[in-house]
Amino acid sequence: MARSSASPRRKARTTYLLSQAHVVVRAHVDNGLRELGATSLQYTVLATVAKHPGSSSAALSRRFYRTQQAMGQLLSALEERGWIERSEDAANRRILRVGLTEKGAALVAAGDALMDRLERRLFSAVGPADMEVFRSVLAALVLQGAVEEEGLLATG
Repeated sequence: MARSSASPRRKARTTYLLSQAHVVVRAHVDNGLRELGATSLQYTVLATVAKHPGSSSAALSRRFYRTQQAMGQLLSALEERGWIERSEDAANRRILRVGLTEKGAALVAAGDALMDRLERRLFSAVGPADMEVFRSVLAALVLQGAVEEEGLLATG
């Protein structure tokens, strides 16, 4: 018995759809931030410092999965642009604490406004109840990934 050359149509994998959504969102984010003079990573680090003022370079490198050297270089670039300032920790002078300057806070505010506009536009077809479910699913995915990564690192 000959097999039909037509194969049944499979639904796209969830991981594929998530990846495609990331590409679309990332393109919009990158284009918007470019107009503000920043990259996605720069904005995200600045927004994190705004949320956690006084973070150390080491803490930021762990949070963003960067080496301390790479994070130090990124922070130097942010400092040169006038977006952050670093100061010695009062208890341990080897630790540099990171804070936003007024210019950095203004960039974060502009970036936050951009993200609000992008999210409203990109998710306009999703109702509020579905959006809450979507956010919960994404948060669970992120948490599960972090838990599994910790396990991999521990068994490494």
